Amino acid sequence: MQSTAAERWRRRRKWLLAGFYALAALAVLAVWAGEPLLYRLGAIRPQTLSLADFTPVDVERIDSETLITTSDDSQLWLTGSGMHSLWVRCTFSDPPGEFVAFYQNRADAPFTARKAAYARQYGDWYVFALPAGTRKLRLDLGIFPSVTVHFDEIVLDRQPLPGRVGGTLVWAALLPGLLFAVLDWCLELWFTRGLAMRRAARLRRYQKKRKGNPMTVTKDTVIADILQNDPLRESVAIFLSAGMHCLGCAAAHGETVAQACEVHGTDPDALVAELNAYFAKLAG
Repeated sequence: MQSTAAERWRRRRKWLLAGFYALAALAVLAVWAGEPLLYRLGAIRPQTLSLADFTPVDVERIDSETLITTSDDSQLWLTGSGMHSLWVRCTFSDPPGEFVAFYQNRADAPFTARKAAYARQYGDWYVFALPAGTRKLRLDLGIFPSVTVHFDEIVLDRQPLPGRVGGTLVWAALLPGLLFAVLDWCLELWFTRGLAMRRAARLRRYQKKRKGNPMTVTKDTVIADILQNDPLRESVAIFLSAGMHCLGCAAAHGETVAQACEVHGTDPDALVAELNAYFAKLAG
């Protein structure tokens, strides 16, 4: 039954795993293409912001578009819902040292270093990519005080971020490929290597029990005892090669080796010698 299941699985395995591979690759591509599609459908709309929309921390406002940092941790806080990206076009009087946005998907959750988006420049825009569901944002304006920052334009979800096609295609091939390999190994282990591991475990238990003292078969040994004391059941092949093809019936199990050989016209001494050699090999 197990060998039949294994053969059936081998016939279907490649097609099944190829389907898993294709679905995983499509999922990666869908994630990559999903956001531009939402923009096209109008589900994500750009929103122009001003400094008045932010809550300032450690900054001095000069006018509606300009501020000065007053510490090494000057910040602008923004709360909303469904933020995907923040586009900022601004100029610094001095290099800020670091321009980063911290985000959270819960309004009451504290900011952590694990959830940070560093600015990427596209032309004269600083762009912060945010995960879907961002509800709170903290824009850190650098690590130096007395830096003047003039904001020309701030747009929430201005447009889809430029896609990195090369990296996406690599992930679309690599990630499903890893999944394919893991599933292939696990399922092949289940049907084939798993059988070998169970056979090895039974053999170790048998050798521990016998401790170099193999089962001794004589002409008067009952066939059922031989089969029950064979952890690998390979003695069945020895009986079959001797012409005894009715091992499945109860009468055959109750016969001795001599009785079975007499019925099938087989040399009992040769069969006993072959069985004892087999059990001696099992016992190590």
